[in-house]
Formats: sequence, C-alpha cells, structure tokens
Amino acid sequence: MTLPEPIRVGQALVRIYPKSDGVWTLKWREASKARATTLTGSIKEAQSRARLIAKRLDGQVGGRLVSSEDAEVLEMVKRVSGERSPIVMLREFERAKQLLREHSIIEAAQFYARKGPMTCEGISVAEATARFLKSYENGPRFTLAGLRKELSSFSEIHGDMKPTDLDEETLEKWVSRGGPAPRFFNNRLGTWKTFLNRCRDWKYLPQGEKHPAELVKPKRLADKSPEILSVEQCKKLLAVLPENLIPYVAVGCFAGIRPFEMLRLKWEDFDWPRSYLHVRAEVAGKTSQERFVPLQPNLVAIVKPLSDSVGRFCETHAREKVSLLARAKGILKVWPMDVMRHSFCSYRLAQTQNIGMVAEEAGNSPSIIRKHYRRPLKREDGDVWFAITS
Repeated sequence: MTLPEPIRVGQALVRIYPKSDGVWTLKWREASKARATTLTGSIKEAQSRARLIAKRLDGQVGGRLVSSEDAEVLEMVKRVSGERSPIVMLREFERAKQLLREHSIIEAAQFYARKGPMTCEGISVAEATARFLKSYENGPRFTLAGLRKELSSFSEIHGDMKPTDLDEETLEKWVSRGGPAPRFFNNRLGTWKTFLNRCRDWKYLPQGEKHPAELVKPKRLADKSPEILSVEQCKKLLAVLPENLIPYVAVGCFAGIRPFEMLRLKWEDFDWPRSYLHVRAEVAGKTSQERFVPLQPNLVAIVKPLSDSVGRFCETHAREKVSLLARAKGILKVWPMDVMRHSFCSYRLAQTQNIGMVAEEAGNSPSIIRKHYRRPLKREDGDVWFAITS
C-alpha cells in the first residue's frame, strides 16, 4: 500500500499512516521528541489535520520539528562538539574543508598525527614563554629585556595558543608589525628562532620538522658598513671616563670583547706577563668556545695600572653609563649598537690585513666579520687606533 504524501509546512513535517479502514495515525517530532495522534475520517480530513499540526509546529517558538535522521545528526554534532559550540565547530569544519579541497578530514588527521603534534606536550605559548624567559634570568639584563619585549607581548594576545598551532603566516605577520626595517625584522625573527628551537628541544614541537621561524624568509639587508668610533672620539671618551669605566671601554675598543662577555670577565682572566686575555667558555656564552685574545700594547698601558685600584672588572650597567656620558659630553649623538666591537674589528683588520686572525680574536667566523663587523679602512688607520693610550 502506498503511503500518503507527508505534509510539510516550512521546517515542520507530519507523516500520515493508515491504521485500518478510515482510521489514520499522524506522526511528527516536537522538541526532539516523537509525537503521534489517531483520527477517524477520510484521507482529506487526515491531510487537513496534519496540515494544521504542521502549521502550528512551524510557527511554534522553542519547538522544532525534525526527522529521526535529522535528530540523529544533531545528536552526533553535539557529541562531537563536546563543550564547544556546535555552530563554531561546524564553521571550523567548513573552513577546514575549503583548505583541504579534494582531500578528506580523515587524511588530514592522519597526516597531522604522523607529523608529530599529537606526541607533543600540550602546553600553551604563554607557559612556554614563561619557561624560556626564566632560563635567561641569570643572563645579561638587556638580552632578557629584548626577549621579553618580543615574546611576552605576543603571549598577551595569543597566550592560549599552543606552539604547534603557530603557523608561518601568523608569525610573519607578527614580526612584520609596525613595518620594521629589515635588520629589526630579522632580529625579531632571530628571537623566535631561538624560542622555537628551545620549544622543539622541550618536545613542545615535533622533532625533525621545521618550525615556522625556519620557514619565514629573513629580509635582505643592504650592504652597509657599521658605525665605528673615530680616533678622536675614542680619545675624548677615555679622557672623560671615571676610572671604573675605563676598562670596559678599553677592552671593548682594543680587544673586541662583546658587552655581555665583559660582564662575566674577571681580573684573573688577564695574563699580563704573556699579554693574553683568556675568554673562558662560560664567559663566551654566545659561542660557548673559549679563546685567547692578544692584549695590544696600548690596552696593557691603559688597563693594567687600574687592575689593582678598580674592584670588579665591569659594572652591571657599564654600557648605559658610558653611552649616557658620551652623549652628555657631545662626543656622540647616538651610541650605536656594538660600536666598540665594530671599531675593534675594522681597525684590527686594517692593521693586520688578515681576516682569519681577526675572526679568531673576535670569536666569530670570517664571513660574519666581513658582512657585519667591517668598515673598510687603510692600514695606517689601524696603526693609529692601536696607538691610543689616553
């Protein structure tokens, strides 16, 4: 027997079933529950009654008629969503399907599991940042300040994100904020490389996979010689410095020691009889490679007489004090970053004409010296620089 066509009004659907001759059963769902009623009459009367019920259901506030199949789908969506909003989950599903194009969600999940995030610790970016910054607490204050400025500001906005959720596009937009110059962009990117490398070591990121900071391309830098001090500027600076700051400037200018290395130096690292400065591995934290730097005669003449009168070799805030004094005395308008180290490398290379020797003394590779630390000078310029004694 062919069943009568169901009656549909909007989203409401009422089905009609013959029970016996002249007796009909009407079935529908209301508020996710099955409903039914029986009536006696003709098929037209059953259809009329079904239409009235459908109209009521379609206009009823808070009630929604669904088929058994629709109800099952709804229950499944709620179960899969868990505590999340089903609407939000479905929108994400729709977006994922657009990204996957012809591939299935199952294929994507299998690839994701193979790639490694499923085996990573589910820690947030904020928690990873806190652990990372804590590991730098005993390091140079300005290094920690730079790391905190870049990473903590990101955590304030995206702190709930997991490291495995960070992608190349998001990271590139972040380090590009404010339209930074290429060098500033690359410095930000370098901070993220260090942080994400550590996250990978801590198993917050998949092992053996490139992280987003390794995928973002650094900006190309124009070839530009670094800022260095002139001979006259160096003489004026040494003339106005108090005794406790002279070793910091002299060792920076005439031995090329990094600012954070000088914070860790001790007077016993100076071998005055043989004219060497021993940069211990724990001092050379950036490279973790010890080295012996020859002490130039002018450096010995300036610093050795102070070794008994000055207490600690280098004050914690020596860089800030020297920079402030140089600007206050009109020697420099701006204290360029690493200006003393750049000066040493440039004048020493001019004097020796040996980039390998300078790289060994500075604790860098020849390519880095050539690309970032060298301003072309004449041999005579180097001789004059390393003749400065006051």
